[in-house]
Amino acid sequence: MADEGRQGAERTPKGPLLLGLFALLAASTSFASPVVYDFSALSAFIGFVGSFTYTGPGYVTTNIELPAAVLDSCMVLPSSAVCADMEFFVDSSPLEGSDNHDVVGFGAASGDLIFTSFYYFPNGTFGAPGSYATEVFVGQQDGRLTVRSLAPEPASAALLAIAVVGCLAAVRRRVAG
Repeated sequence: MADEGRQGAERTPKGPLLLGLFALLAASTSFASPVVYDFSALSAFIGFVGSFTYTGPGYVTTNIELPAAVLDSCMVLPSSAVCADMEFFVDSSPLEGSDNHDVVGFGAASGDLIFTSFYYFPNGTFGAPGSYATEVFVGQQDGRLTVRSLAPEPASAALLAIAVVGCLAAVRRRVAG
């Protein structure tokens, strides 16, 4: 009989705990912080202007080259050109001894030729939400970059709160029983 009592104590309901852990896992996956970069090339000395939007898994912290296929959207004018690779250079210096900048390389292809114009933004631009204008005008290049973080929606926050409460309640019942 003593064994029966011990077996009963060991058979605590695991359903609520597992359900709470599952809800916590589901909520935590929705808390990734994607970052959207909206860039517009307003002028360029090579004659190609346009825009692109890129959504990354977080802020750009290292130099990256993005094939046109991974961009959310891209447009180049004149219409005879198409988007090529876009580049992000973090904390880069255009000339030796000059101030460092965050640099966007805007690529356009026309025929067999690929052209890239570089747009210089204040250092730290890639890592902070805001709207930025080019700081250095190399060859009369003017551009705009808007950086925005996609915060989790309220439903994800509510799901996370419910999951935490459920887990705490299940642990409490387990300790008490």
